[in-house]
Amino acid sequence: MKHFRFLGLIVASCAIIFGCDNSSSASDNDSSSSVAEEISSTSKDKSSDSKETSSASKDKSSDSKESSSASKDKSSDSKGSSSSSSVEELDISNCETAKDAKLQAQISEATAAFMNMVYSSEFALKTVENYKNFQSEIANATELFSSALESQPGNCEAQLGYALVSIVNLLNDAELNTIIDTLLNGSSNQKRALINIYQAENYASEVVKTAIQANTTLITDRIQGIVESNALPTVQQSLKIFKNLIDNDFYYVYEADGIEFSLGKGEFQLTAGALQATEAALTILASHDLDASLDGSYNWIQSLRTSSYNTTDSTKARLYSNAVDHALSLLSTETNFLSIKQSWRTKYTAIPDLLDSAVGNVKNGLQTLLDSADAKKKATSAALAISNGEMGDISKSDVKKAIDALSSAQKIIRTSVTVNLGEDMTLEICPKKFFGIVDGIQDYLPYYKLLPMDEWFDFMEDSSLYTWTPDFNTPDAINLAQMDLKQRIMVNFDTITDVIFENDSSLIYYTETNPGQATLVWKNITEGDLYDDCKVAFKNVTGPASFGLAQALFGLSEKYCIETENEEMLFASLSEDLVPTVFHFTDSEGNTTVSLTKFVEEFKNGNLDPENASKYIIFPDPTINGVFPNMTQEKMSYIFLMMLFSATK
Repeated sequence: MKHFRFLGLIVASCAIIFGCDNSSSASDNDSSSSVAEEISSTSKDKSSDSKETSSASKDKSSDSKESSSASKDKSSDSKGSSSSSSVEELDISNCETAKDAKLQAQISEATAAFMNMVYSSEFALKTVENYKNFQSEIANATELFSSALESQPGNCEAQLGYALVSIVNLLNDAELNTIIDTLLNGSSNQKRALINIYQAENYASEVVKTAIQANTTLITDRIQGIVESNALPTVQQSLKIFKNLIDNDFYYVYEADGIEFSLGKGEFQLTAGALQATEAALTILASHDLDASLDGSYNWIQSLRTSSYNTTDSTKARLYSNAVDHALSLLSTETNFLSIKQSWRTKYTAIPDLLDSAVGNVKNGLQTLLDSADAKKKATSAALAISNGEMGDISKSDVKKAIDALSSAQKIIRTSVTVNLGEDMTLEICPKKFFGIVDGIQDYLPYYKLLPMDEWFDFMEDSSLYTWTPDFNTPDAINLAQMDLKQRIMVNFDTITDVIFENDSSLIYYTETNPGQATLVWKNITEGDLYDDCKVAFKNVTGPASFGLAQALFGLSEKYCIETENEEMLFASLSEDLVPTVFHFTDSEGNTTVSLTKFVEEFKNGNLDPENASKYIIFPDPTINGVFPNMTQEKMSYIFLMMLFSATK
């Protein structure tokens, strides 16, 4: 049987807009019927089967509470969206049938058509034409329900229809459509990602790529503007409606494929919980300062992707250096990145109460549906079929287990949970405390000191990291003797005016004295070029004879070449996968405890355990604002090492 359609609509809408769904898609070549035809078709027999009843109900779902927490003042407030809500405020109350029979028939017909569209297995929109038709029909349905509620706010069937279509009508947001149109003008991959709701993660990725490549308004500001002005108010309005439907014990029945489906208190409680969870997620998205731009653009990300630290192109080198500096600045405690905007802090710190209420509504909804299943009501639940038979979505015993699990989740949200990390080691987690962190997680990073990019490779002077080998061309290693020799040879040449070609084995360029003469000044040394006493001869260097290098003999630095008692030469090399020393770990006073390069090498060689790692990595507050009340430096080091181990597997 096909169930979960009612809640599936909410999830699908979320996936279309924000990329919440990661499930795989059906073939893009599959044919699908137009949603426009489904929702616009008039089905007299289906609409006539729609029933509604109203009765007073004293049970109310728990309202989300507001709480505020103290927060540190920052010298500069995070930017807020200038968007204002475009969602109409409706006066929702009571439950009644429209006095105008024609209006009531229109409402019932539109609701039935919409429900059948949701039920349809062809809900996945796979063509741009269907997508555009869907947008148009949803806009029309929204206008119809809105007009009905203006004349009669207490019509619960119109409230139900409005609550459902207004969420999906987010597809008609003007700013969102600007982004969508940009994608529709893009590649076929972008179009497929856009119109297939089951590839929403690809859609989000394409949006970001578009934002990086174009010098337009920041994508973070645009998305947060959509959330603040439209998505969040729409979810809150729909939530208000579903609370009213619950309070009035509204019951709606419709038919699809010859099966009667019901929507009542249980389904509405589940939906209210889903909407509250969505409200929490949208609040998190809107409340964070996500501006990671440089000079009003995200093009710096492209600089990191397309260049490197050792590029010889001066323009690329400058852009790369600026991008690196900016990326590292986002880790600073001085940045606003990832902090909570001042105007959102009260709502953000109240999220645990909102989640508590959401879990409570889902739990109550499951219990209501379980009671209905026991009472053997005629119509099948449109959200969840509870039965021990083959036709059910879930058994009664599993529903009871789910209710118990939700009760445990509420306890965790309100208090804390204890997790066993290993022998004699437990970790207490208090999720509610996390939402008290409003100035960014950067304040809780371990003490460290960033280094200028020109110092990242100073570890090459650390002889304790050297490997000594008689092989001058050690595979997968940095040959320090070759690097040193290359630098010393190049000082014999005039100023470089244009690099023609460069890699690890050769460098060809023009010089000021010979602008038209391509000169090879470096090549890999072979065994035949080596002499005793750590000397090397270049026998095949090309270029003007005046350079005097045709048979030049160079001595290698004693730092990188030694001769043993049996006259064997050993050359120093470093592993190519050594991590550059981007920063040093320090203590609270700023004194270096260990370099990043040395720390990673110690880890790879198995020389670290939580006890000695805690001497290197020191956290300002290992409890992370009380999120982990019993956390210590040693436990935090243990977790850090486990995460590092998992990342390198």
